[in-house]
Amino acid sequence: MSFVKKVVNGVWRVASLVWIAIVVGGIMSISNQRYSSPMAYAIMYAMIGLIGVLYVAAETFVFGMKRRCSCCRKMFAMKRTGREYVGSDNISILTEVKRYNNNHDKIGTREEYIPGTRKWYRKVYTCKCCGHQRYISYCKDYKNI
Repeated sequence: MSFVKKVVNGVWRVASLVWIAIVVGGIMSISNQRYSSPMAYAIMYAMIGLIGVLYVAAETFVFGMKRRCSCCRKMFAMKRTGREYVGSDNISILTEVKRYNNNHDKIGTREEYIPGTRKWYRKVYTCKCCGHQRYISYCKDYKNI
């Protein structure tokens, strides 16, 4: 996800939280009034429903954009079809070792490097419409002890 998309997604989430806070504040102020009309309650509940629908629609749109094919540009088109093993590297993993006394009480910790293996994989995504394949690489670290 590009930087611009991350910023837009973050702004949308913050804006939705602000709207929810405004609606909740409005409901609390209406409920504190002595003579509030039923129309005010109807407007507030309609606003809550509208904000909920807009939030679900926006989250669905973002979910679809994440699964968009880069070739045919259709949303919800990419489907995970597999995982491929690429390779591995020997690494050292920093771990925190707990120290115990004879009563099995924790008396401290220390950090030490232990041998490990980093395995590289590729997720394979295939477009349901045009058959285009996309690969996303990732790694997992395993301790050898």
